[in-house]
Amino acid sequence: MKLSRIVAFVLSFAMAFNILSNTHINTNAVRLSDKSVTMNVGDTLKITIKGAKKKVKWSLGNKKAKIKSKSNKKCVIVAKKPGNVKLTAKVGKKKYTTRIYIVAKEEAVSSEVTKADDSPLTSETTGVDATENDDVYKTTEATDKGTTEKIDYSN
Repeated sequence: MKLSRIVAFVLSFAMAFNILSNTHINTNAVRLSDKSVTMNVGDTLKITIKGAKKKVKWSLGNKKAKIKSKSNKKCVIVAKKPGNVKLTAKVGKKKYTTRIYIVAKEEAVSSEVTKADDSPLTSETTGVDATENDDVYKTTEATDKGTTEKIDYSN
């Protein structure tokens, strides 16, 4: 019994040592700062490359974005039109890519409805008030109660 415990311990230690010694983590691997990015039209983005020992050549897949500035380790991009762009960094014979998804900039919509003279719409200015006898009130009340059937108010 004692011998089997010792053998099991030695074997598990040997397996763990073998696994850890074969694990090689390359911290100097060439990689881009981002694999994929979403940005609005007009925004700028800085992509950097890490671990590159040779000169880096930057290029874009189409004209929906523009390279604003570039150096050996970074590239600044400006989004021009909505669509997809592929940024490529070529180091020696290897290529590294980042997918850039450009979306149209959405206008902020005000939650308050206003009249032409920029004053807020109220029941006093519109002359519309929902009462218990109006169809709008009845429909809203039925929706609030979670029912889809028509409520009879003719009592």
